Amino acid sequence: MDPSSLVPLLFVYILLVIGSAFFSMSEMTFSSITKIKLRALEDENPKKVKGAMAVLENFDLSLTTLLIGNNIMNVGCATVATIISARVFRMMHDSGATVAQSTVTVIGTILTTVIIFIFGEIFPKTYAKDNTEKLALSLAGAVRTIIVILYPLGILFVGISKLLDKLLGGEQEPSVTEEELSAIIENSEETGVLDEDEVDLLQSALEFPDTTVADVLTLRDDVVWIDASLTKEQVFEKIRGTSYSRLPVCRGSLDRCVGILRTNDFLKAYISGTYTKLIRLLRKPFYTTLTASINDLKDEMSGKRQHIALVRDKSGDKVIGVVTMEDFLEELVGEIFDESDVVDDDFQRLGGDYFDVSGKLPLGEMFRRMKYKPKSAAPTHKLVSTWIMEQLGGLPEEGDSFEWEELTVEVGETEQNRVTRATVKLANPAIDIDEPEDGSATDNKDNAGGEAK
Repeated sequence: MDPSSLVPLLFVYILLVIGSAFFSMSEMTFSSITKIKLRALEDENPKKVKGAMAVLENFDLSLTTLLIGNNIMNVGCATVATIISARVFRMMHDSGATVAQSTVTVIGTILTTVIIFIFGEIFPKTYAKDNTEKLALSLAGAVRTIIVILYPLGILFVGISKLLDKLLGGEQEPSVTEEELSAIIENSEETGVLDEDEVDLLQSALEFPDTTVADVLTLRDDVVWIDASLTKEQVFEKIRGTSYSRLPVCRGSLDRCVGILRTNDFLKAYISGTYTKLIRLLRKPFYTTLTASINDLKDEMSGKRQHIALVRDKSGDKVIGVVTMEDFLEELVGEIFDESDVVDDDFQRLGGDYFDVSGKLPLGEMFRRMKYKPKSAAPTHKLVSTWIMEQLGGLPEEGDSFEWEELTVEVGETEQNRVTRATVKLANPAIDIDEPEDGSATDNKDNAGGEAK
């Protein structure tokens, strides 16, 4: 047999390997590219971006078609390799060689596997991963043409895939999970795409829906309120002594709230001489529970124009604290201070009996400011940083935590193997976050609505 008869087969074989590389490259490209990245390129080449977006719009069909094409190429390579092996064996047999046909076939199979693996899979996919955006624009036209050609096969296999998925009880997974998005944000800081403040804001936004009222409320012992029995002069003096724009008005106890007073409303009436009764200036109070999500509560309070909510315990009889719109905002952007606030960098009280503490603060001073009395002996003379290191039994890292008596301590920031900031949570028996029996997040049957502005 003439060796030149192998040339056309070798040419077809090379074309099939190139085809396999094309499909592998396209698969990796459109599996890696996102619509967000494509939209960022829209100003540079809107026509090609539109074509690439069309591929992503029906990604199941696109991916199935590319896999079909890739398999056709690989099967074609194997078939042509088998034919070439058979002809090579005949040529060797005609020349008097004593090599077994099985040996030639095995060698051909191994060579084809290596060639497809390297040139049809590894190299094109690696190249596609490093040049995703450029390839998405350049390959979109060809991929859309192939999708049209193989449309019947693509639709058939997509239908089979969906049927099997339904029979097996599969569920649609999100393209990016919350954990993956969090990891992407952290990686963006490491690579310099985002700075630390931007990362903190994005991470806070991710955690925001999981935060409940119990995490941010101000406990009743720290709530400033006005007794309904006070004279207007006494109310004026009370308001002068605070920086709050809204205060609960109660009869003898925070549990008997009759309304919310906007301090501006009172001051206007007081100064203009139109003040008659305190009750006429009040807005209806708004109630919620410890288990309410601040994400949902924010929307509800905004819709009802409420800026402050009283938090009831599980029984619904006792008010254990308050939450405000400012508390929700601080969960996103961090502590907000105005010109009247006295900022203490060593110790800051957060919502829900959380405290932000400097590692340089003496342990005894931390206990004193928290109004916490340890049940056992504690090295009150030591710095918080040293105490945390001893409790952890090693060098601290951000995110490390431990429990000590009624305290939960988490390392916030470290520098040169020492704790610079820590978050301390005090377990408070008043905060019982068990679900209320009726499962409601808010309780405003007799006190619904109320304007806050």
